Amino acid sequence: ALMLKEQEERRKQLEEKAKSAKADAANAEEEGDGDKLIQQIAQQMLQSVWFQRWNSLVIAVHAFAMASDQYDATGATKLWSQTAYYVCNILFLVELLVRAASSEGFNDFWRNSFNRFELLTNIIGITGLITQEEFILLLPSIRLYRLMVYFPTLEALLMSAVASTAAILNLCLFITIVALCFSIAGRYIFGNSMDEWNRSNYGTFKESVLTTFQLLTGDSWSAVLYSAMAAMSGTLAQLFAACFVITWFTFSNLIINNLFVAVIIENFQVSETIENIGKPGYVAQARETIKIGYAGLYHSFNMMRNKQVLLDHATGKYTPKTKMDYTFLRTTKDNKGKAPSRHDQGAVRKVQMDVIGKISVKRDAVYQDEEEEERETVMGCFGPDNGLRKAFVWLGRRWWFDVMVFSAIIVSCIFLMLAPPNEDLIGESALSRVPSSSIAWMNRMFTVLFTIEFFAKVFAQGLLLTHNAYLKSGWN
Repeated sequence: ALMLKEQEERRKQLEEKAKSAKADAANAEEEGDGDKLIQQIAQQMLQSVWFQRWNSLVIAVHAFAMASDQYDATGATKLWSQTAYYVCNILFLVELLVRAASSEGFNDFWRNSFNRFELLTNIIGITGLITQEEFILLLPSIRLYRLMVYFPTLEALLMSAVASTAAILNLCLFITIVALCFSIAGRYIFGNSMDEWNRSNYGTFKESVLTTFQLLTGDSWSAVLYSAMAAMSGTLAQLFAACFVITWFTFSNLIINNLFVAVIIENFQVSETIENIGKPGYVAQARETIKIGYAGLYHSFNMMRNKQVLLDHATGKYTPKTKMDYTFLRTTKDNKGKAPSRHDQGAVRKVQMDVIGKISVKRDAVYQDEEEEERETVMGCFGPDNGLRKAFVWLGRRWWFDVMVFSAIIVSCIFLMLAPPNEDLIGESALSRVPSSSIAWMNRMFTVLFTIEFFAKVFAQGLLLTHNAYLKSGWN
């Protein structure tokens, strides 16, 4: 009897646990349904045209308040601007909360770059309201770019410029490296011989960089040219100085400027821009609406004059006397606001992918070239089974060897920038406290490392007569 009683109590406990688990599952399902409902409402709000227009109006009011907040503004204007700051920032925060509610979680919210940008902008705006720093208060004016959604062509241009940011940064890095090379070369060519002729000279590293930048901008470049020629003695030396200055000026003003344009055009979606240009603007849409309304009114007036419609005195509406087909009206209403595209975007995209497929290098082709290099005989006597060649091939394919070479290049460039071109200028250098023997030892170490890299490439690829010979590469 005791055992049966214990079993009965245990069964009741299990039933109560099962009931509580079902209740918890039902509550969780209801909460999940509630979260999904909130998410759906937030997504519908974001997709609503009126919500977007409301946000655009808030951005415009915020920008107008910033423009009104001048140093000589009246007290009423400043009060209005401060009130607009608080109201607009609260509305921006509400918009951000709606975007957060439309996401499936924080990771989904953070994955969107626009949400991250809006979160940062809201933090800056709230910080400006707390600190009352004018500069921080004006930073959220960058939201004005969102108004470009009403100008599709300008929006496409802006998106192309933003998409080109990474390529432009790489181009700026390339320009910086080339400019530093010309600055160092100018120090070794001219030294301090231009100091007495012009304040734009190559006497110190700082002055040489400034002079190179001056030639890049084209500001009074002819004065630098004449000073460089006057500082040299002899016709050939003056010709060489003129060629040096003109080479950098031509490269920086013709090639680099066109490179910036090429980078932007590379990221420019031509087909989308042409399609946006082909779309009717707001003026064209208004003109089309007036045209459709006038055509409908003219058609209805003719029907009334020909007594094809009768006035219903009970409802005050006109009803057709017979069954008629309003093909004209339906056709004009269906075509309202539409404009045919002059170019097929899909065809343009297909051509682009075909071109990319032709110029792209496949991974298998790279491996095939490496296998051909291993099978060839280099330097006329080192075959694929030669131990010395295998050692150099193994060394050339190690990642740490590339890191060592790149680090040596960077450090040697720093030494070139800091070391003076002449021994009598050692006091002006940042390396004046470093013993000359240490500098010479470092230069010898760099030379040995670069020589090892040269032999590694020659033994792996060959010097001249192999498929991927070292001297067949313009970079080598």
